[in-house]
Amino acid sequence: MAYPLSTGIDRVIHTRFHGKSVIVTGGASGIGKATAERFLEEGARVAIFDISKEGCLRVANEFDKKGHQIFTATGDVSNRTQVKRMVKAAVKHLGAIDVLFNNAGILVEGTVEQVAEEDWDRIMAINVKGVFLMCKEVVPLMLSNGQGAIVNNASCSGLVGDRGAIAYNTSKGAVVLMTKCLALDYADQGIRVNCVCPGEIETPMFRQEARS
Repeated sequence: MAYPLSTGIDRVIHTRFHGKSVIVTGGASGIGKATAERFLEEGARVAIFDISKEGCLRVANEFDKKGHQIFTATGDVSNRTQVKRMVKAAVKHLGAIDVLFNNAGILVEGTVEQVAEEDWDRIMAINVKGVFLMCKEVVPLMLSNGQGAIVNNASCSGLVGDRGAIAYNTSKGAVVLMTKCLALDYADQGIRVNCVCPGEIETPMFRQEARS
């Protein structure tokens, strides 16, 4: 029996991550949640890391109603002890990690005069150090498997300057350059590293910032 071409393509798309294990940080809302759901739809096993326990429970219940089972872990990506714990738990539940999507991040607005030092430290810890620590734990696992893919969520704000966004743009610019360094370090060892640089998307983070 002949099938329409689109049916064959759909079948490939919905199974292309079958058997693959994926970690998504900041996966309880926004881009992270949408990405996790797409991976699930395409056959992957997914672990969501998020600082919000309530968010993890909500997303797990929502996905369960759609027939998707996920593993969730609550923790702070800027804390190495917590990152180690979450990655160890994900490996226990999913096995080898094939894909890491570093998505966790926060937004701080203001000029150099307006941004408090503690807010500067916080955004650098989550947006930059968080990516570093996740890669520090996951890269050795990928090397032992001989392959892996890492995608870092940067921003178009990491490519240009903006008024009143010194902390956020600096943090995302650091992610862009970190991605380039990681890609060069591990290109010949089976690990592919890329970043995405989206513009403004209506997510809970941006809605909260718009209200403030």
